[in-house]
Amino acid sequence: MKVLCAGLVLCVVVSSAFGQVALTRGPAVCRVGPTKAKIQWKTDPASAGAVEWGSSPALGNTTPATGAIKLHEVLVPGLTPSTTYYYRVLANGVPASGTFSFRTAHEPLHPFTRIAAFGDSGKANSEQYAVASLLGALEPEMVLIAGDVIYPEGESSDMDPKYFVPYAALLPGIPFYLALGNHDYETDCGQPYLDNFCLPPSSAGGERYYAFETADVLIVSVDSEFCDPGGFVCSPFWVVSEQLDWLEATLAASDARWKVVFFHHPPYSDGSHGDNLVAQIYLVPIFEEQGVDLVINGHDHSYQRFSPLVDGSPDPSGPRYVVAGTGGNGGSDIFPSPILEAGIEGHGTFLLDVSGNQIHCRFVSADPGSFGEVLDNFTMSKGPTTPTLALSAEVSPPGSTPFLTVSGEAGEGYGVFFSLGTGYLEVPPHGVLLIDPMVGGFLFSGTLLGGGALHALPIPPTPVLNGTRVYFQGAATSTEPSVGGLWITNVSALTIG
Repeated sequence: MKVLCAGLVLCVVVSSAFGQVALTRGPAVCRVGPTKAKIQWKTDPASAGAVEWGSSPALGNTTPATGAIKLHEVLVPGLTPSTTYYYRVLANGVPASGTFSFRTAHEPLHPFTRIAAFGDSGKANSEQYAVASLLGALEPEMVLIAGDVIYPEGESSDMDPKYFVPYAALLPGIPFYLALGNHDYETDCGQPYLDNFCLPPSSAGGERYYAFETADVLIVSVDSEFCDPGGFVCSPFWVVSEQLDWLEATLAASDARWKVVFFHHPPYSDGSHGDNLVAQIYLVPIFEEQGVDLVINGHDHSYQRFSPLVDGSPDPSGPRYVVAGTGGNGGSDIFPSPILEAGIEGHGTFLLDVSGNQIHCRFVSADPGSFGEVLDNFTMSKGPTTPTLALSAEVSPPGSTPFLTVSGEAGEGYGVFFSLGTGYLEVPPHGVLLIDPMVGGFLFSGTLLGGGALHALPIPPTPVLNGTRVYFQGAATSTEPSVGGLWITNVSALTIG
């Protein structure tokens, strides 16, 4: 049977008693929480869909089948936080995909996560594909896209070639969270966006704006179309007022350590669009009053980092604003102002490594000649430095000697453990144990001098070790009362090969 597919989507054809079915989109993991997730995919013709899933590649569980539909969004419930799960999708009871994996979101006790963020991406050009390749190398736990997901007019026919195909290698295992941009609104006030993407809903605005938490971070997506000239056509005043009330209440109700907001139109920008005065009038006062730490925008096609601001002036108590319209559309000029700390005309991703009391922020280039290079680097901090582990290499052959760095406050005592497997165990109030103590043991300990310690990890020159994956996790003393005097660090994984 010959199967025709829209755009460049790779089709998989399966046969069953109901006939042949083509998987024409996905699968994509979405709306990932600590205890549940959704899987989205599309078939042609319509089929009864289900998800086969489990905590190992053997799977073992199956969701109830849907009715005969083309676009599926199937809930996988009963999961455990901070845990890897495997799945494949079924069409009419027959496997319609390979086996993929994703990781559930973290509860507040878990202090570590990695987030990639950018906007202005949906061009189906080499720059968008380069950013997608960069994401694959950086392995974030989630991706935020700050609007203009689909150029030029957010049409349904562009969804596959300008989103689902460029990110096809990422979507099965990494949840993407989106915000509406002005180009996404061009067709039917953004209805194709709402019809095709699987996003968390808010009670007030559906999937146009929403919020969720992971690893002690509140992440809020705002619909900023009302900030665009003519935006009142799709966002009348009563709709805007309802969203502003929801935004203020959502921020006020959260006790997350970090509050991050992303949307399209930047309140502050030294790019060609410049400052958005509507956003400054209606959004900025809410951010300042409710303790927002970081605001991420697109619209101008460059990377810009501003000072923390209160009422437009540098103030360390205010939110920090970052423009990262670097996802694929052509670059735009930067005209630096006194409050601009860094400006880069190019493509890439803004990367956030949340590490307890710190967020380590970087802009990583996806352009030829600088692919993978860190072009900007800064840290946001609240309290003492959270201890972390880092490997000099994530893949290292037998006979080599990678190094493990332990970072934290000078004078802290620490210990590092290793394991051949991962598990999940809350150790309140200290953190989350993610290595399996049944298949590992103690490695080394010491005192942090100057805030860091470096340890060699000599690998025996034994070929049989190829393919072995070793996990490292540590613990360190802390003066932070909320963690009871002890931090459990992040996990670093080393593959021998």
